Amino acid sequence: METKIKRRINDLGITPNLNAYNFIVTAVKIIIENPTVTITEVYRIVSKESDTISSRVERSIRHAITKSYESHKLSSIFDDKPVNSVFLFTIAEVVKSEIPRTEQNQEQEEQEEKAKHDLSEVKFISEKTIQFLEKDNNSIDELIKKYPIHIPTGAIADFLSMDIASVRAAVENQQFGLAWRKSGKANHGYLIPTAQFIRWYLNI
Repeated sequence: METKIKRRINDLGITPNLNAYNFIVTAVKIIIENPTVTITEVYRIVSKESDTISSRVERSIRHAITKSYESHKLSSIFDDKPVNSVFLFTIAEVVKSEIPRTEQNQEQEEQEEKAKHDLSEVKFISEKTIQFLEKDNNSIDELIKKYPIHIPTGAIADFLSMDIASVRAAVENQQFGLAWRKSGKANHGYLIPTAQFIRWYLNI
């Protein structure tokens, strides 16, 4: 397709020595691939791909059209000097009409295949996420069933895959809310209220 675009604009006197040459090639290609795109969006995409600004793209294309018009190269397609948008969208339609149907079908099939692949990736991620959430919910249910009132430090450490010292530090910083200390030798073995911990974990 790009070869056909270059051949067509070369015929109109727009050659690679002009600053707008690559801008026009890219712009026409964008329009062919997305016919509903606006001229403003075309400038933005082209400028981003060319590491420049939209106004420079617009001016360069306008200058190339003027030179082509003054050399009477545009008369084969246009009666009068066209504005940028008319020029680009017309060239896109001309080039598109020159692309064999089989080639157009092939490009469409490739785009559809890519869309299916992207969708399957999203579906895969969604299923994995659902599986994770289901497993997480089951773990929470088991934790509540086993410790309906208070949850020991060690149980929380196992649940969060943390070491006990880190859990104790979190308790001391009141990250889990209220906590009680056991008496005697287990003075540093905090008991965290189950309801408080679950609300913290589920962010409710």
